[in-house]
Amino acid sequence: MSSDGSAFAAGNEVSRPVGLSALVVDGDEFFRVAFAAVLEKRLGFARVIEATGIEEARALLVDEPDLRLVLVDLACTVPPGPAALVALRDARPDLVVAVMANTVERDQVLATLAAGLHGYVCKAEGLQAVTAALRAMLAGSIHVPASMAKRDPHIGDPETPAPTRGALTHRQLDVLRLLVEGRSNKDIARILGLGEGTVKTHVAALLRVLKVQNRSAAAVTGQKILAA
Repeated sequence: MSSDGSAFAAGNEVSRPVGLSALVVDGDEFFRVAFAAVLEKRLGFARVIEATGIEEARALLVDEPDLRLVLVDLACTVPPGPAALVALRDARPDLVVAVMANTVERDQVLATLAAGLHGYVCKAEGLQAVTAALRAMLAGSIHVPASMAKRDPHIGDPETPAPTRGALTHRQLDVLRLLVEGRSNKDIARILGLGEGTVKTHVAALLRVLKVQNRSAAAVTGQKILAA
């Protein structure tokens, strides 16, 4: 990311959705302010709340019903790692929850996907890339840094063995079971008591974790995983 805070706020102003807010959790004030500027000026958030730790963030989930997005610096997770955010995600399944970090670490990126989070944002990617990543996640996509694929071309290789049941979260397994049954996203949302957008996010995460391209392939792979 640029060291010039003003660069985050420059240009591409968008209309502000009424009541839409975001939460940025980072121990570094510079990055809290920088991401707040991106979210407000470039992505149209009406309000950005800042927190310095995960416990503070958990408390805010109760007090801020209008939250749409939560960005958590990896250094703030307790215990360390993306898995610490599963409880936060499950407490508010309507939220987009993503990890931020200073560098791209393969194990942490994979752990982010396995935890069913919406993505892994590298702070060093630059303004345009970070903005695009946030926009994609808000639209329902799962974001992985572009440098990940370049550095590790075997990620997503269809010949790579499928993960085991233990690589999936409980919620992902719930979604996968219904996916194998041929259920639609609408049916899955109704059965599990989730929003349809949340189901789409879980399905997208499953495609990445299972290293497949579509729902049909996920169902085939899922049958093998669930039968093991």
